[in-house]
Amino acid sequence: MSSRRERLRQHRAEEQKAEAGDPAPAATDEDSPAPAAPEPTPEDDTNPIAGALPTEEQYVAQALAATRLAMASGLKEAIDADGHGRLHRTEEYARWRYRGYLAGEVGSL
Repeated sequence: MSSRRERLRQHRAEEQKAEAGDPAPAATDEDSPAPAAPEPTPEDDTNPIAGALPTEEQYVAQALAATRLAMASGLKEAIDADGHGRLHRTEEYARWRYRGYLAGEVGSL
């Protein structure tokens, strides 16, 4: 990998060429990323983003499982800062987020 100083020199040289009317070389096929796969891959069936939307109950169950794991490992307290139960708060948030996603108010799950 080139150093920052070398990249800066290269960038300045390209700017000077562009100012002088000498355009930068066009990108080659080697520089381009691979095209998207035209057909679904087996991975698409197991990818939750590419697959079907879970039901609200499935989504809430996943959120609760993640919270239980975090609580068991000591990453989250059973009682949150407001004095409410962590699992109750997790369930409320997951339901709000899921319903908001279906309504188009939340960008992603």
